[in-house]
Amino acid sequence: MQTIHISRAGGPEVLQGIICPQPQPGPGELLLRVSYAGVNRHDCNQRASARHPNITLPANIPGLEVAGEVMACGPGVENFRPGDSICALVDGGGYAEMCLADAALTLPWPTDELRTGAALPEGLFTAWYNLIELARLQPGERLLIHGGTSGVGLIATQLAVMRGTEVWSTCGNEEKRALSASFGAARTFNYRAPDFLPALQETVGNGMDVILDLSGLRYFNSNLKLASDGGRIVYLSSSSGGPEPLNGAALMTRQVWITASRLRQLPREHKARLAAALTGAHWLDLSAIRLHIDSEFPLAEAARAHERMESGEHAGKILLAVSESVQFHQ
Repeated sequence: MQTIHISRAGGPEVLQGIICPQPQPGPGELLLRVSYAGVNRHDCNQRASARHPNITLPANIPGLEVAGEVMACGPGVENFRPGDSICALVDGGGYAEMCLADAALTLPWPTDELRTGAALPEGLFTAWYNLIELARLQPGERLLIHGGTSGVGLIATQLAVMRGTEVWSTCGNEEKRALSASFGAARTFNYRAPDFLPALQETVGNGMDVILDLSGLRYFNSNLKLASDGGRIVYLSSSSGGPEPLNGAALMTRQVWITASRLRQLPREHKARLAAALTGAHWLDLSAIRLHIDSEFPLAEAARAHERMESGEHAGKILLAVSESVQFHQ
């Protein structure tokens, strides 16, 4: 099967096409023919360091979310059968024609919407884990999302609105502000504006109950000022570098709860519990979630997709079209 693997640590140019043996599904697993794979910041970080988190793969193949067709089912799989259209959260291996998925982390998805299906799993699981499980977001609260038009940010906005939460977001330009608002954000702010932080601080009143920061650690001390007393702050990235020296007095005075997370590091059993929780939530309508596609590249042009991701100019999800991929040479 055709795959993209990380040949060594480096820039997008180290992503190379190779031929790998087709995997076989084990107990509880599905073999998928991949139509589309989502591109995530984690993929870029994995490529830059050449980390190989899943050594069961035949090569260092990135890709954490896919959409496609079930080709075979391993022992013990009861909810899916060959021919089903699905989207799935996977432990690497998504940049390939064929991929294994845990049936417990797989969702049915309409055949005619596989393109958008590849944009759902990573953002949905991440948003649920951080907002609902870690931050304990409640109806009637206020949520601030730094990075509101990222793939995770747009899904988190909709999840929070369905939860009955008022969402504020920060975005990189006026076009992205409009996009965030169209997905449900009540207030939006351009973080490139010279008066961005003072303007935001003047309008928060008693503070934000929850802050979901997808931008890194650059707003660490500012978030302490923006949070309400007893507020919860969750960090999903450290890519923008370290924060200013910690304002310990503000931390202790406000009694703010701070944590950070990475979805991929969670045990399989924990991810399965997340899947069961989000599919069983009476207030969450998965069919109503809108998925914004920024751009699409053939599998063979994964390097261009990573360049787009690392430019910081995208909004929503970047996809790899796998079923239409260019043939590689061994």
